[in-house]
Amino acid sequence: DRLEELVAERTQALEAAQDQLLNQTRLATLGHLASSIAHELRTPLGVIKNATYLIGHLHQSADDQVGEALDILNEEVRRSDRIITTLLNFARPHTPYQQVVDAAGAVASALERLVLPPTVQVDVSAEDGLPYALVDAIHLDQVLNNLLSNALQAMPGGGRLTVQIGYCAALPEIAPPGFGPPPEAADAAAGWLVVRVADTGSGIAPEHLRHLFEPLYTTKARGFGLGLALVKMLVQANGGGMVVTSASGEGATFELYLSAVEPLAEGAATRKVAIAMDSEQRYQHRDDPPAFSDTHRAEEAAHDDD
Repeated sequence: DRLEELVAERTQALEAAQDQLLNQTRLATLGHLASSIAHELRTPLGVIKNATYLIGHLHQSADDQVGEALDILNEEVRRSDRIITTLLNFARPHTPYQQVVDAAGAVASALERLVLPPTVQVDVSAEDGLPYALVDAIHLDQVLNNLLSNALQAMPGGGRLTVQIGYCAALPEIAPPGFGPPPEAADAAAGWLVVRVADTGSGIAPEHLRHLFEPLYTTKARGFGLGLALVKMLVQANGGGMVVTSASGEGATFELYLSAVEPLAEGAATRKVAIAMDSEQRYQHRDDPPAFSDTHRAEEAAHDDD
């Protein structure tokens, strides 16, 4: 019986290694293809953009119908350029330049650049005495931008976007579709800086959840399904991990774990900071956001419509 168990374990390990190798090969092929396509498209797209600008400049007195057509053309050029940028980001090598980064500042910077609809309330809370994260600052910005943008897209009718920043000494149990850091990074980490992004959208159905980080898998009408695949590549390249929880009709929560480089001061009080949008779409501070859970696994109070 013991021999059969050992054979089964070795077989399972070999199958997992084979799947990982095949996946890496597919990703490498996809990366080369994405890079080639992106470079081939960017040149004619630039020509179209310049031509549109020239037509608009030469026909400034054109009627409204022509002006509207030029606006649509410009917007589609911008959208296409964003798609090309996504392809190039996915194709580029992701060797990180790790540095000490203030995660709370990175979150604030990412939120400032988002176009937040007035129907979405944004709450942010951060613990006092937080350590810094050891991460590539550009990679972190890309990850945060993707997570925050996805959360907003999940709430087309409005809702609440909650971002919580905290610390934990040890990683929680991580189940698929979440992923842990590479073993060497997990062993070296003195603790973990946690960024938690939660929305009150429609949630992710179980049949989609297991494919969440697969390249080219998407349920959106527009897009290539590379955003979260890129997130996984960047997070793992920086020795981090992610926990995902969601259910249909209950929103989604993404917990990003990054290696901490300073110990958290014992007994540190929780500093509560939250922002909401006023009618002019500017940030305003509030004094009563939900506190960040010490375990990072508590029920999401922000899902209540109070």
